[in-house]
Amino acid sequence: MLPFNESQALVYNTIRDAALKENPLLGPRIFFVDGPGGTGKAFVFNALLNRIRQDGDIAIAVASSGTAALLLEGVRTAHSTLKILLDVTTSTMCDMTPRLATASFIKRAKIIVWDECSMMSKDLIETVNRSFQNIMDNTSPFGGRLIVFGGNF
Repeated sequence: MLPFNESQALVYNTIRDAALKENPLLGPRIFFVDGPGGTGKAFVFNALLNRIRQDGDIAIAVASSGTAALLLEGVRTAHSTLKILLDVTTSTMCDMTPRLATASFIKRAKIIVWDECSMMSKDLIETVNRSFQNIMDNTSPFGGRLIVFGGNF
């Protein structure tokens, strides 16, 4: 077992269990890990990403900025990975359709970790939500994908 403190272990185990469930309809699919810098969010996120990838599954990691991206393994910015347009509104969609490779990658992902999402606007996060619902053909939040948001408010 990794050297987690009690809070980190609870977060890791809860999200890992959600990712490993055979039936994703059982249990929560969206998590928010809140904590100031230095509390180990990136440590837990990297452990989760590595655990999923060890099994040969896809684990997507995005960050809200290039600086935030330095803390996670195999991460790119949310704009780059999710094809988010620079100017978003209450009706914007990401620049992807259900048949594009990006959409296929998202469909096959076991987990999507988005670090420092608290830096993003509500309209931007809702743009990703609408886009995921579209590519997954599922009206559940974020199309039913397992999403782990991290940041601090």
